[in-house]
Amino acid sequence: MVPRRSIFRQAAAEQHGVSEQFDQLLPLPTIRDFLSLAPEASDHSHRLRTPILLQMDVAECGAVCLAIVLEYFGRHVPLESLRVACGVSRDGIKASNLLRAGRSYGLIVRAFTREPKTLRDLPLPQIVFWEFNHFLVVEGFDEHKVYLNDPASGPRYVSREDFDGSFTGIVLTCEPGPTFQRGGQRPAPWRSLLGRLRGARPELGFLLLLTLALLLPGLAIPVLAQRLLDQMLPGATAMEVMPLLASMALLGAALCGMTWLQQHVLLRLEQRIADQTGRAFFWHLLRLPITFFTQRHAGELGSRIALNEFVVMLLAERLATTIFSAGLIVVSLLWMARYDPLLSVVTLGIVLIQGATLYKMFERRRLASQYVQREASRLTTALIHGLQAIETVKANGAEEDLFVRWSGHQAVVEQARTELGLAAQALLALTPLATTVGSGLLLVIGALRVLNGELTIGALVAVYLLASSVMLPVGQLITLGGMLHELIGALHRLDDVLHFPVDGFLEEDRRTIDRPSPTRGTLKLESITFGYSPLAPPLLDKVDISLAPGQRVALVGPSGSGKSTLARLAAGLLAPWSGQVLSEGEVSFVDQEIVLFAGTIRENLTLWDSTIRDEVLMDAMRLACIADALKTRGGLEAPVAENGLNFSGGQRQRLEIARALARNPRILIFDEATNALDGCVEEEILGQLRQAGFTCLMVAHRLSTIRDCDEIVVLDQGSVVERGTHEALLARRGLYSRLIAEL
Repeated sequence: MVPRRSIFRQAAAEQHGVSEQFDQLLPLPTIRDFLSLAPEASDHSHRLRTPILLQMDVAECGAVCLAIVLEYFGRHVPLESLRVACGVSRDGIKASNLLRAGRSYGLIVRAFTREPKTLRDLPLPQIVFWEFNHFLVVEGFDEHKVYLNDPASGPRYVSREDFDGSFTGIVLTCEPGPTFQRGGQRPAPWRSLLGRLRGARPELGFLLLLTLALLLPGLAIPVLAQRLLDQMLPGATAMEVMPLLASMALLGAALCGMTWLQQHVLLRLEQRIADQTGRAFFWHLLRLPITFFTQRHAGELGSRIALNEFVVMLLAERLATTIFSAGLIVVSLLWMARYDPLLSVVTLGIVLIQGATLYKMFERRRLASQYVQREASRLTTALIHGLQAIETVKANGAEEDLFVRWSGHQAVVEQARTELGLAAQALLALTPLATTVGSGLLLVIGALRVLNGELTIGALVAVYLLASSVMLPVGQLITLGGMLHELIGALHRLDDVLHFPVDGFLEEDRRTIDRPSPTRGTLKLESITFGYSPLAPPLLDKVDISLAPGQRVALVGPSGSGKSTLARLAAGLLAPWSGQVLSEGEVSFVDQEIVLFAGTIRENLTLWDSTIRDEVLMDAMRLACIADALKTRGGLEAPVAENGLNFSGGQRQRLEIARALARNPRILIFDEATNALDGCVEEEILGQLRQAGFTCLMVAHRLSTIRDCDEIVVLDQGSVVERGTHEALLARRGLYSRLIAEL
């Protein structure tokens, strides 16, 4: 009998296009010919150290694994490029796609189906398929553990038993090939920070000068203290000391005034940067292609918008502190050397030890921070989805199930925050420890030098004050270092959006000018080929459809034939791989998913476009057969509840149609946009649209919607197999007649 685990592994291999002989599809040189290109020999009984990269979305784990392997061998490739090369889609990624993508970058990639005990015989690093839904990198083995680099959480290890239970049998090995080229580097976080400060140079220049001016009182006070102790106290009168004390008071007042001015400028700077970066981020987000949103959750994207405010706040509030602290350290050390070079060197040594310790702890904090941010966004997404579907949850009695799901996410987030807090405590504990040890060491050495006559008491006090001016900023920088990890993690998540290319297809459509023409309302789809993964066969293959002004065409076909995808291509929501979509006149798209938000009817119909006149809105509501129903509710100012829950399903769908008509289109694309309407209302709406001369491309299953169309296009497996009128297609007794028989 074949073990159940082996059956599952065989099924996973078939799904991902992997077999024992899969590596023989392409002729490859022997691996030993290229071992010299690897950064180190692969000893299968030891652990490799691969770079740490974390995924932004669950669907891109395979692409991140390939990025880890490439960077291990010395080639950095942006994740945006690897998403395309690996064919990351809404359905994730296949191992066969990883193999092809790796070979395109010059790697020798081989795919196998193996049992866990045989993996030690394969070269490292390895990419394995995990728990039938995830890819991760194997770094090495020992007698009891398997070392992993998980793109979801970072480096970790599992027991051999746990690995055996989660490994699906699919493994990819990678080695540099003859065409492999090292190069590239990770984008530096400081470049991203400087980009956000662009446009604020006057404020930054003034802030820099003001911050440097704040250094002067800190240097003057030790000088005055030395003079007071060494020159005045031994024989000076109270009147002789008063000018010195008055000078100290004036320095304190100046320090207070400049600090207030600095904080005022920082507040204005934060407001300006937040406005600029927030607008730029959201505008870029709105111009991204629809495929970007299909691979990410709305709640997760919403959390990234909030991250932008966090970055600006941290950047503005800590910018002056960083400049001031760094400047104070350098100037104080130089000023200390004027009094006593030995004590200056001792202080510098303490600072370097603190800095080295901070650097060692940097990577752990960075990973923990990114993990917390990602899990927190998933928690928000789970909560939003649950509340949006609360009616369905209650109808199915699934409150406890929703609570368990949310609690699971909550537990993960709190555990991650606890681990991050422990790392932060370790950083914060360095501040008092280093200050105490450093101060004690300086006092001991300084006292010995005073006893030996090499230093005066006043000079020792001045040096001690300057040393405090060094150690205190170092402690502040250590605290800032803890926040810096959160800042870098937030920057990575924001730049993941900002580096995603804008949808050029939609941008080109916005530049077209709609001029009056006899052919206004024409829609043509010429030789359209499209798929959701560039490494998979196309979903639609060379589809041609043409609609004359005022014509109505229906798209029919079995489930999965590409009807909805073709409708979205016609609407410009997706860009074809090849072919072109030509339209004369505005295009509006309505699908069966109804989106209404809390507000008024006017706001829901206009989407906050104040240029749309009331006459246009009333005409749109009349064509959608919703005007009469709204008269008793207050017309355009009638309130709309969240998701339109104060309207019936049919009324919500008619509001969606009215919203599309309010844009004054000539071409309408309906994807099951009337499935919630009763037959009489649907017939009335379609009749009015035909009478008004709208061109309509419709995806529908109702016979009453289909049979009156001027042409019916039948799709099957992404190709047009039949077209004609209702009667002509029935007479052929082909696929259309079988579909009608099933209605």
